[in-house]
Amino acid sequence: MTEQSSEKLISIGEASSIIGISPSRLYRWAKEGHIGHIQVAEHGRIMFFEKEIMAFLKEKYQPPRSAKMDNLQAQKIRK
Repeated sequence: MTEQSSEKLISIGEASSIIGISPSRLYRWAKEGHIGHIQVAEHGRIMFFEKEIMAFLKEKYQPPRSAKMDNLQAQKIRK
């Protein structure tokens, strides 16, 4: 068993929620090779290693400025 195969797999819905983008955009990015994924079914279902999603989020993805503002506003509202 490889190191990656013992890691947690997450669905496209979970991964897109973590990154803050739509599942369709994440699917497109995966198919274009921007983010690693594995295909788990013949009909095209893909999954992601949680560790890779977190690394992508930390190293490569910069949310749109409006998303950053929304997060800041949400934090103020929660307080």
